[in-house]
Amino acid sequence: MAEYLQSRLFDPLGIAQPEWLTTVYGATRGAGGLWLTPTDMAKLGYLYLKNGIWDGKRIVDEEWVADSTREQASGISSISGVNIGGGSYGYQWWVVEAASHPAFYANGYGGQLIFVVPDLNLVVATAVAGTDVNDPEDQQPVLPIVEWLIGLAS
Repeated sequence: MAEYLQSRLFDPLGIAQPEWLTTVYGATRGAGGLWLTPTDMAKLGYLYLKNGIWDGKRIVDEEWVADSTREQASGISSISGVNIGGGSYGYQWWVVEAASHPAFYANGYGGQLIFVVPDLNLVVATAVAGTDVNDPEDQQPVLPIVEWLIGLAS
């Protein structure tokens, strides 16, 4: 997957080959384990804000962007019955409202967040917390802060 995405997604966005978490067999994981800088995360958010267009070129299919950023599932775990994202779920994006604005976001480990509010032409990328699973105090909950700031701005 890393090789496939490098030439088709990361190179056009100007993202150097990122580090990926791999399985014991050397395969990359599709749903997580990708190390990006906040600037590179913002590039992905901006690509989706612009419906898959980057620098005047179509990088991601517009229909895929639309499908992935609208509800595909309720977001409620069938195992725990808990909604960990605060909204519905698209394809790798949580779909929410922020201060009455439709929004979507990708939520990564340790405070990594790409938050997109299309009608405000806004992309927010955060990478603020540590990654020690044994230290929950180090896991800064950034989502409420971002939503609060969007409320102030709108």
